[in-house]
Amino acid sequence: MSEMIRVLLVEDQQLIQGALKNFLQRDGAIEVVAEADGGTQAIDLALQHKPDVLVIDVALPDMGGIDAVNRIQKLLPDTGIVIVSAIAVDIVHRALRSLRENGVRGFITKNSAIDELLLAIYAVRSKKEYLSKDIVHYLMSPERRDEISVILDELPDRELQVLLLTTQGKCNKEIAILMILSPKTVSTYKKRVYKRLSIENDVQLIHWALHHNLIKLQYPWISTTDE
Repeated sequence: MSEMIRVLLVEDQQLIQGALKNFLQRDGAIEVVAEADGGTQAIDLALQHKPDVLVIDVALPDMGGIDAVNRIQKLLPDTGIVIVSAIAVDIVHRALRSLRENGVRGFITKNSAIDELLLAIYAVRSKKEYLSKDIVHYLMSPERRDEISVILDELPDRELQVLLLTTQGKCNKEIAILMILSPKTVSTYKKRVYKRLSIENDVQLIHWALHHNLIKLQYPWISTTDE
C-alpha cells in the first residue's frame, strides 16, 4: 500500500475549510494532517507537520497567502504547493510567473471543478505542474485579453491589491491592516482605482468586478453534502 499524501489545508473561511477537508478525506490516499485559517498559523503548522502538500488560499488574514507560501518554500522546499484563489483568471495570470519561479506548481480557482483540487494535489506531489482548466483556457486564448485586462495590467501593484481586497468585502481599515498602510493611504489608492475605472464608490466597484467576471457570487465547486 502506497503512503498517504499528507496535506496541510489553509483557508480562513470555516465553512469552506470544513467542506474541503470532508471532500479530501473521502479520497483514500489523502490525509489532512492540519488546518490553518491564517498565514502565520500556516507557517507554524507546516514546520510542525512537514506536509507533503500545502493547499492554501491566497487571501488570508494577518499575512498574505503569497507571503506565507514564500516562507514555507524556503523552509520546506520539498513540500508541494497548490494555490487556491477566488480571484478571476485575468488577475491570477498576473501572479503566475512569480509564483512559478518560486517553485509553486499547482494553481486552481474557486470556479474550478472540485475534482481538479485532487488532480492538483496528486500532480504537485509528483513534482509536476497543474493548472486548472479555466486558467489554461485563458492562457491559450490571448484574444480574450480585452480592454479590461489591459486596465488591470496597467494598475500599479498597490492599487491592484486594494481593488482585490475591496472586491473581497474588506473595508479600508481591514485593508490597511493587511497591507500595513494607513487608512488614509488606502483611501488614496482607492480613489485612483475609482478614477481609472470611471466609478465613484465601493458598490460600483463590486458591480464592475461582477460584470467583468472578476469575482463570483458563490463558490460553485464547493459542496457540503455527502454523496
